[in-house]
Amino acid sequence: MSGQLFRNLSLVFILAFIILTGFFCLYSLRANNLRMQQLREAVFTADEAGKPQAEIEKRIQRLRVYVAHHMNTGIEAEAEDDSSAPIQLAHTYYRVIVSKWERRIEEVLSISPDLLRRFTAERQYCEQADILVTERISCILDRTRNLNALPDPPYEPPSDYVYGGFNSPSWSWDRAGASIILFGISIFGLILRLLF
Repeated sequence: MSGQLFRNLSLVFILAFIILTGFFCLYSLRANNLRMQQLREAVFTADEAGKPQAEIEKRIQRLRVYVAHHMNTGIEAEAEDDSSAPIQLAHTYYRVIVSKWERRIEEVLSISPDLLRRFTAERQYCEQADILVTERISCILDRTRNLNALPDPPYEPPSDYVYGGFNSPSWSWDRAGASIILFGISIFGLILRLLF
């Protein structure tokens, strides 16, 4: 009788351990993903706020290290058919292009003294909140076509402002990885308990 009671208690403990480790496993994987999202958002916030490139690079490196050492943290492109990298510094790219463009315009101010004023007015229109940052240069070009003295915007390779390669490991020795091992051990224990 006591042997049967021990077998029943051990089954209850194994099932409780499976539930506990399963919950902890899911919680840890979710926590890894949430932390990755915070680090990624810190990169985008620094880009939008115009932080120095060194600060943005530091945040990207922090994100890259975290993703490389934690499960469930891989960063994919936004859409399945989108071949672009998941981290694009669109605001920094826009600021660099416009800054170089304004320097070109300043060089031709002697031809048309109000060119910079008109360019600035059109730029402010295109920088409204409802116009995406990726469409602003096109917007400025469209709105300034009648300004014949306006030089073309400079070319800057977008690849300098794009970051990819954020792949997480299949398994890592962090809280999530340890909980997966414990969950696997508890499942194995249940199988052994049911067989013997």
